[in-house]
Amino acid sequence: MKLSRTYRRLASVAPKGLINHIKGELSLSGVRADPIEVAGGWLLLYLLYGTVAVALYAALVHETGSVWDAQQYISAFDFFLVGVIITAIALELNTYYSIRSRAKKMEKVLPDFLLLIASNMRAGMTPFTAFVRAARPEFGELSAEVVAASSNLGATASLNDALDELSKRFDSLILHRVVVVFKKGVRSGGKLASLLVSSAEEIRKIHDLQAELVISTRTYAIFLGFIVIIIMPFLLSLSGQFITMFLQVKAQTATVGTGVSRAIPMFGGEILVTPEEMTNLGYFSLVLTSILVSCLAGVLMSGRALDGVKYAPLFIVSSIVMFLLSRIFIGGMLSSLT
Repeated sequence: MKLSRTYRRLASVAPKGLINHIKGELSLSGVRADPIEVAGGWLLLYLLYGTVAVALYAALVHETGSVWDAQQYISAFDFFLVGVIITAIALELNTYYSIRSRAKKMEKVLPDFLLLIASNMRAGMTPFTAFVRAARPEFGELSAEVVAASSNLGATASLNDALDELSKRFDSLILHRVVVVFKKGVRSGGKLASLLVSSAEEIRKIHDLQAELVISTRTYAIFLGFIVIIIMPFLLSLSGQFITMFLQVKAQTATVGTGVSRAIPMFGGEILVTPEEMTNLGYFSLVLTSILVSCLAGVLMSGRALDGVKYAPLFIVSSIVMFLLSRIFIGGMLSSLT
């Protein structure tokens, strides 16, 4: 009870748009909780992890015992904002994947559910009664939402209204299209049972095409992962070691005299990029490329970029580890040659 009161007090300062956004996400993810309390819990997590980021800044960056100046307070506030933003992104992604996983499970059993409704209608049931009776335990979340939709609408509702209410509880383009097609069939006076059977067959064909698409694009996703994890770290480490070796040779030619620099024009210029800057650029490039490639992999496999973001941490860690190993290997190899 005390936690619930704390959440509600925090939610009182939350923008109304955030609460409405959380309410919609809770509905799509199947979580039956008070959106005001959830909003308060999210705000508490924002403050908590923002404070953790400031504590890390104070422990790792700020010198112990020294007095804080205005610049350090600004840096600490920046760390607080970074902690809040990372927490917000993590919560949004977690909710998004929960919604997507729930929708995919529903789409797998949706053809059987529609066929069962058609079978009940052919047995003499009214459309709405056939809809309610089709809710079987093996359909999982779909059955729970059917029961909830039927209880909210009442016994006088139509199958059209029931399917429309059901589509609001899932983030599924397939279900939305089934509802649209069904509404058009009702307006045109088509046979409802036959329409449901044809819709179920079309959904199964879509599932088969999606499976074939994933199989055909898996090679491209593996190739992209190979480039990010193996090829790109090796080339970045090679370029960094080249700059280091070039600067060493340039320093040696400078001690000999200007005649060597004139004889070899490539040693006569200036390099404005230091090895440390090249290393930092390599880390930044690997992180950014890993995120973009993971989004592209999501588009290739499911058509949604966010579906691939969950692979970004794996790409980032693997590419950075390979970058460090490549630097050690290439550095040792070049030192043995000089």
